Order: sequence, then C-alpha cells, then structure tokens
Amino acid sequence: MAYVYLHRTNTDNTVFYVGIGSDDDYKRSRNKLKRSKAWYETIKACNGFTVEILYDNLTYERAIALEIETIAKIGRSILNEGPLVNLTAGGQGKKGLVHTKETIQKIITSDGYKNRKFSQHSKNKTYDEIYGKAKADKIREKQSKADRPPTKSGVDHHLYGKKRPEHAAKLKGRSNEKMRGLLVGDLNPMKDLENRKKVSIAKTGVKRPILKCPHCKKEGGTGNMQRWHFDNCSHK
Repeated sequence: MAYVYLHRTNTDNTVFYVGIGSDDDYKRSRNKLKRSKAWYETIKACNGFTVEILYDNLTYERAIALEIETIAKIGRSILNEGPLVNLTAGGQGKKGLVHTKETIQKIITSDGYKNRKFSQHSKNKTYDEIYGKAKADKIREKQSKADRPPTKSGVDHHLYGKKRPEHAAKLKGRSNEKMRGLLVGDLNPMKDLENRKKVSIAKTGVKRPILKCPHCKKEGGTGNMQRWHFDNCSHK
C-alpha cells in the first residue's frame, strides 16, 4: 500500500513539499536523503520540518494521482504558483526526476559543469589538514559527545576465553603492509574450508547484540543502527 505525505516548516507550518511512499513504517516520508537542493535549503532556513500523512492505504497508482492533484492545488515555487519546492508536477514515483536529452545536453555544456571542482583525496590526511583547525576541533568535540553504546570488555567481550586463530601468531608484530600480504589470495585463512567450517560452528547460535535507538526506539544490529540511528537518526 502507498501513501501521500506533506512536509511542513517548523517556523510557520507552511507546506513546502508533497511526496509519496510505499513502505510500511512511513520511512520515506521522514528520510532526508535524495532530496533536492531547494528542499535542503528550506529545512535549513526553517530549522527542520514536520511530516503529515495526507492520504494512506492507497494503491500506488492512486497515490500518484493524488500527489499530482495536491501539487497542482498548492503550487510550485519554480513556477511562481506556490510554496512547494517540488521540481516536477509529480507522478515520477520511484524513478525520480528524469531529465530529457535536451536538458542533459545543456547541463554538460554549461560553464558550471565544465568548471566543477572535485574534492581532494583525504587518504592519510588529518582532520586539521582536510577541514582546518577550527572546523576539525568542532568535529572532534561532536564525536566526543556522541551517544554510543557502551563497549564490552573482560568476561562480557565476545572473544573472552577463546584462543587466537592459528594464523594470528604469524601476524604478531607485523606492519600493516606485511599483514595484508599474508592475508591475500590463497594465504587468506578463510580460503581454507576447514577454517570456514570452524568459524561457522563457533558462530552458530551466537546472538548478535541488538541496539535500540533512543530517538525513534527502533531496534537492530550494531552496524546499521550506528550508521543510521543514534546521532544520525532522522527523529533526533
């Protein structure tokens, strides 16, 4: 089932975006990813946004029709018809904005495209070298205050009481370059079917830790939760 949602400004509750989604928990309506530049500028100016589900439990075709109707009724800012930052009249659905061949040709021949600058490669560079001292200090301060799940040590650690794998002794005291040389191709211990079987048996029945986001109360595995929730949660 699909739905039609509105984004309203936090300052005066003005509707500035109309969209559709088809997920069960309205995730798309809250997601900040893959939005237009005008959308990001709007939420920055109004210090965030709120979500309103306008229509629910629709077929996808009906949701598209209602999205087009709602956008036409409120009006788009690029046409000077209203406050919406939608780039199209609606109906694109999962395909998103599709440029015509003429538009693509205009983009690639424009001065802005020809003179675009690419970010410098940040490998082996410190935060100070990439961002400058002032911004680097702010990043470090934010990271130090991040709400992370507590680390486990001692008897609570998942490797407590277990023996190090046989190949680990070969790596002790080696530099990173030498370590990588020992673990590539046929030298990788996981290439050995017997080792893989041992690892599989050791992990059978072992439950991975489940974390709960304090902002949206969603639960999940460590990797995804730390990537998309806690400090990065859209409900924060």
